[in-house]
Amino acid sequence: MLRAVGLTTTGRPVRLLADRAAAGDPDVLRALRGAGAAPGIALAGAVNPPEPRAVVLGGALSRPAPWLLPPLEQELSRRTAEAARPTVTVSGLGSGGPLLGAAHSVIRAVLDDRPRTRGLPGMCDGASSVPGPCRGRRAARRWARTRTGDREAELTDPWVALEPGGDAGRRVGVLRRAYEQFTTAGRVEAGVRPVVAESWRRSARAKVAPEGRASVELGDDELAVYRDGHPLSRVMPVIRELMGAYAVDGEHLVAVCDAQARLLWVEGHRGARERAGRMNFVEGARWAEAVAGTNAPGTALTVDRPVQVFAAEHFQRPVQDWTCAAAPVHDPHSGRLLGAVDITGGNRLAHPHSLAFVGAVARAAESQLALLSPRPRGDAAQLTALGRDEALLVVDGRKVRLSRRHSEIVVVLAHRPEGLSGDELLLELYEDEHITPVTLRAELSRLRALLGPRLLRSRPYRLAVAVDADFDTVGRRLAAGAVAAALGAYTGPLLPASRAPGVARLRELLRDQLRASLIARGDPGLLADWAYSPWGEDDLAVWRALAAALPEDRRPAARARARALDLEHGDGARTAFGDPW
Repeated sequence: MLRAVGLTTTGRPVRLLADRAAAGDPDVLRALRGAGAAPGIALAGAVNPPEPRAVVLGGALSRPAPWLLPPLEQELSRRTAEAARPTVTVSGLGSGGPLLGAAHSVIRAVLDDRPRTRGLPGMCDGASSVPGPCRGRRAARRWARTRTGDREAELTDPWVALEPGGDAGRRVGVLRRAYEQFTTAGRVEAGVRPVVAESWRRSARAKVAPEGRASVELGDDELAVYRDGHPLSRVMPVIRELMGAYAVDGEHLVAVCDAQARLLWVEGHRGARERAGRMNFVEGARWAEAVAGTNAPGTALTVDRPVQVFAAEHFQRPVQDWTCAAAPVHDPHSGRLLGAVDITGGNRLAHPHSLAFVGAVARAAESQLALLSPRPRGDAAQLTALGRDEALLVVDGRKVRLSRRHSEIVVVLAHRPEGLSGDELLLELYEDEHITPVTLRAELSRLRALLGPRLLRSRPYRLAVAVDADFDTVGRRLAAGAVAAALGAYTGPLLPASRAPGVARLRELLRDQLRASLIARGDPGLLADWAYSPWGEDDLAVWRALAAALPEDRRPAARARARALDLEHGDGARTAFGDPW
């Protein structure tokens, strides 16, 4: 497995590299043994994958290394000659942060099934630690070309807002004209990146006001409690180490949000914080795409990949003087979306290295979470069953994807740790009363073979290890009154395709408890999270509650949706509610 490890300038490893070395990571140890006092050289070699479609040229070296270029040039020629449609990643980087991005970009190129040409041109900018042929923007742009057959192609990336050397002012003008055309006529002009065009359409469907601002949803006290318990609080030291000085020196902001795009930390340059406060880019504000339109953290969470948003690509006009880049962060074990890390500032952030930078920091945060929260061993297991038809069980450091029937068995037994008799389990799993115990015993035998006899016991049937289930996490948070945290952990209905009576009962109970808590709380942001989700889009009661909770100028869309559902359901609710529409 290729992985990006963190470096700062002059070859000083950051905590992530040291932690991985201390943990005996063979890739890191192998790289360091060959590096001597120059781990930057080691990383430049380590991210060169043994994959014939990809190559990285250059890298931030902690000392000049002209000997590195000839073999890389030969390798580049060999790999491009061998592949009919090569993927070539070329980079020359002069600082530790973007070096993380270089490694990450190579990993993406290798793992992506679509052959393509990619690059990070112009990123060395004369850094003295980079070998001579890559010094300077002109040289970098020269290296950012590769010949595929008889055709020379400029390396481009549709996820990058502005090509290196591009005219930012001219691009802003093009985007402003395209934005005005979209907001007045609903038509997307050529030149708008697909990720932005799709986000604009989603924003328009959600009735986001172009002149609006994000709303602040978490007060100081609630914010303090919520973020202290959030998993990303554990990796804030790593994020600050990788991004803090860069943000202050560059007059940028670093922001970290949860999976609902609520900003939990906003740090960086004091002047930038004051200016950003005028558009409510502050801690506690919610920047989800459905309420704040196209923006880097909100859109990155929506598409679940790193995103860069430049100037008038933002949907709300008060944000169009800013440029930002954000990348999602996931739980390293379950894959659950935890939030995003963002860098926000001026047009200088439109450079490709900003996108690579936040993507690499997000991966570093995930790696640190994995170090801080190792996979359960022996006495614990993690069960993920919300929003998926086939549950994922992590036990003894091993990921096991369960079949639908095995998912139902494990969910029922996890919810009933005291165990169930054969007859009780039969009733929990099968609608058909003619199913015999023989059928159940056969399923249990297959599950025992999959998990091992130590994990599944009989008389009564039970799991022999403690199980940390995601649906139980939601229930515990609701019981504690932490509604926002409960909603954050709810990634969808429990095994939504299951018709097993025990699963269906638990699914509806959890859903009803969460809905009732949201409606009673009356928080428009939380209600909107539910209403705009796939499982809440037809929830009439929540749409009514949202229409009542929103400020008057933001109610029309919610009212219209509630009215449509009211007519569709035809349940007489209009009479009961006195037709508030």
